[in-house]
Amino acid sequence: MDQMVMPSPLITSEAQNRILSVKNCKIYLRPASMADKVAGLLKETHGFQVITFPEIEEIMKEEEAPVFTYPKSWEEDIMASLPDLELSVLHKFAQDRWYTPLPSLHLVGTLMVLAMASFLESTIVIGPAVQPTANLVVNILHYGRVDGALMIPSLIEELCLTDNGLQSLRKLKCLFYTGAPLNAKAGEKLVSHIHIASMAGSTEGGLFLTKLHNKKDAWDYINFQAHASAELVPRFNNLHELVFVRRPGCLVPLVFKVNPDLERFETNDMLVEHPVHKGLWKFIGRGDDYVNFSHGDGMHASLIEAEIENHPAVKSALIGENGRPAPVLLVELVPNAVADNEEKNFIASLQPFIENANVRCHDCVKLSLDRLILARHEKPFVRNVKGGVVRMQTLALYKGEISAMFC
Repeated sequence: MDQMVMPSPLITSEAQNRILSVKNCKIYLRPASMADKVAGLLKETHGFQVITFPEIEEIMKEEEAPVFTYPKSWEEDIMASLPDLELSVLHKFAQDRWYTPLPSLHLVGTLMVLAMASFLESTIVIGPAVQPTANLVVNILHYGRVDGALMIPSLIEELCLTDNGLQSLRKLKCLFYTGAPLNAKAGEKLVSHIHIASMAGSTEGGLFLTKLHNKKDAWDYINFQAHASAELVPRFNNLHELVFVRRPGCLVPLVFKVNPDLERFETNDMLVEHPVHKGLWKFIGRGDDYVNFSHGDGMHASLIEAEIENHPAVKSALIGENGRPAPVLLVELVPNAVADNEEKNFIASLQPFIENANVRCHDCVKLSLDRLILARHEKPFVRNVKGGVVRMQTLALYKGEISAMFC
């Protein structure tokens, strides 16, 4: 079976060539506007066939497309024919206008542009081919007459910092986020105005089959459908790992189509159950977010970091690092939230949030303002394409400052 690889144009030429080599690619599809970039990328390679395909303006022209007859009947479509499939996030897309800033090289972008438009009669609003800023997104939502949006949390959080951005989100019917947990501060500003929910999935498993719920006090929790074949396996500190298993009579998860020999797939995603609404689960982080200290104890950093991020001036928080005698707290501020001459007051204002976080911690792993590092403008947190913080690379940026605390 032939495979298509869609490498991000944001990664280095070396990384792209590595991917092309490992996947044994022989054909490169690109529009004419990327001819020079691709030629430079392939100058050290041999045997590639380069094919030019139309620009998006050509593909999106007003002429009526030829009729395509879908070859399967309703009964043959496995998901559509399930008699007990409950209302899911997919139902929210039907026959509405939707926007996502995620590119089509990303699984979510591909689903939005191709699957949602084809099978759910959604109208997909596509923005300019540039990195979207908050101001640009406000204009896209307005002039594109957008009903719903699927965004990365960091962009939603940035929009919520201004009245204009916040109002543009509140006018939507529905807002989904993906890739990382959404900051509670942003979610609370939106939940009383629109339907907001996590659209969970993974590269290996595709979109997770969840069902909608109306618990506004649990907007950041998801509910798995029976056909999701999902199990939440207890690990530690009330955390559960999401595990997919083959179940007779259930829809086969995508991960088993990619890996047909597997009967069980451990995702390494950690979730916690809602204390009141049982059966609702919230993504906390990854199994490798666990920090081990030199005395043998440790903590699951994502649980504690979320408490610090409740501070209105905190954009992101990280706890490190493995092998140290005590945790270090690294904080990235919301841009322009704290003036240089107000840092002392800000640090003092963190104390109640640290105390709330320490309620979850054993005495030997409690946080302290004595081990606080404020991220500098010239060394922002490292983030992935979804806007999530890349833990190890960010901690590595501040390795010198962390080491100095334990000299």
